[in-house]
Amino acid sequence: MNQNSLTNSKKIKDNRIVLIQYICSVLIVYIHSVNINSWSISGSDFAYTILFEKAVYYIASIAVPVFLFFSGFLMFKNYSTGNYFVQLKKRAYSLLVPYIFWNLLSYLLFAVLTRIPFIASHINFETYPIDLQFILKGLINSDFAPLWYIRNLFLYSVFQVIFYYLIKNKYIGIVSISALIIINMVLMQNDCYIEFLYWLPCFLIGAYFGLHIKRFYFERSVKPKLTACAIAMTVIYCATLIICTTGSKYSKIMMIIFDASASLLMPFIFSSIIKKDINIKDPFKISLFIYCTHNFIVRVIEKLFLIVFGVSNFSAVTCLIFTPVITIALITLIAFILKKYFNRLWLFLNGGRNV
Repeated sequence: MNQNSLTNSKKIKDNRIVLIQYICSVLIVYIHSVNINSWSISGSDFAYTILFEKAVYYIASIAVPVFLFFSGFLMFKNYSTGNYFVQLKKRAYSLLVPYIFWNLLSYLLFAVLTRIPFIASHINFETYPIDLQFILKGLINSDFAPLWYIRNLFLYSVFQVIFYYLIKNKYIGIVSISALIIINMVLMQNDCYIEFLYWLPCFLIGAYFGLHIKRFYFERSVKPKLTACAIAMTVIYCATLIICTTGSKYSKIMMIIFDASASLLMPFIFSSIIKKDINIKDPFKISLFIYCTHNFIVRVIEKLFLIVFGVSNFSAVTCLIFTPVITIALITLIAFILKKYFNRLWLFLNGGRNV
């Protein structure tokens, strides 16, 4: 294979990842658009609406495991322990800067809006106190915006050398990842949720593929493998929906199985469906920007729907369907304006990424 073929092959794979990450960012918006809790929807009159929204929620929930898979895959694909501090510095800019900025901006927006009487009386959002300790705690816990994924990814970067030696040996790596999944099951059954530990297996599955297998797609005989993966994921999804919706005592364990399975199977399903020679346009290169900015827009649109249409089966379902569409459209427009007219600001807001 000549150098041009190698370069083209790498470009194709990167484009696949870019598109998959965009799809996942859209799914994240759908997760946060589910309005059962924010609208306090319950009771037999809303039974079908609740079932529909939970079905959408669990479909969209594949996004986080897939994001983590590719984060681990890309970090360890060409890994070298000698580049630790260089990589950590790079990720401090690409991850910590957007994390801190968007959390603080979200805090300021809610702190200001909830102190304007007319707006506060309609939106009924929590009023954030103007207190340094509260702000620092909120930043650490990602209380102001759902950006815990970025925080965890930076923490995984800090411990990347430890993870490298954990999965350096193929067999020890498999045992380590399996052990972490079992530990999470035990902890979750005892109502002990440690976010850093919970999502670590999904990240390490991607890291394992990046280190040992070097690919996230099927080379040959795609259709039989794709069918097998799709059937397995569908069965796991249906089991998760049934067990978690009925409030079974095994629902927490089932979610762990679902997340681990999604991180293992969905990258292959996505990459097998997406064309090898796909050309990615600019609007599909804003996955991080969507992830960082969507929460405030989603909450505002939900409130507007609630004020105008009230709580009903129709308004709840309509809101869930259209909120992500409106949100993505607005964010795409904002990204276009920033990239075209304020490129330096765009780079800063996007952690140095020009995509």
